[in-house]
Amino acid sequence: METSRSQKITCIIGTKNSEADIKDCLESAKFLDEIIVIDDFSTDQTVDIARRYTDKVFQHKLTGYPEQMNYALQQAANRWVLVLDADEVITAELQDEIRKKRTTPFAKNGYLLRRLNIFLGKEIKHCGWYEKNNLRFFDKE
Repeated sequence: METSRSQKITCIIGTKNSEADIKDCLESAKFLDEIIVIDDFSTDQTVDIARRYTDKVFQHKLTGYPEQMNYALQQAANRWVLVLDADEVITAELQDEIRKKRTTPFAKNGYLLRRLNIFLGKEIKHCGWYEKNNLRFFDKE
């Protein structure tokens, strides 16, 4: 059985010209054990901002999401991975839940997370975006 010591978590963040959003994303993830940024050769300050939070910033040409994710997973030192887009943040509630759950072995191989979509300061509850769950936290093995 996996011990709590082995339940370190890597956060993988994909970026491309994300200087407006990346700081909030990285701030929300800094409680995790490792942050990896996979950048598609941004031409703005994205990489410089990311390097303030992690030395694991890789530039890799995006040829498709599966290829980019496979590349990112190869860089991850930890078995457990949380995937974010650069314009997403980990809410305080999710941070608390992760902190509580990682003290014992995770019960499943992956967890679906509900994405809260905000537009012009309001949660979008229509257009097929509401209550959409995504596999974003999983055991890479």
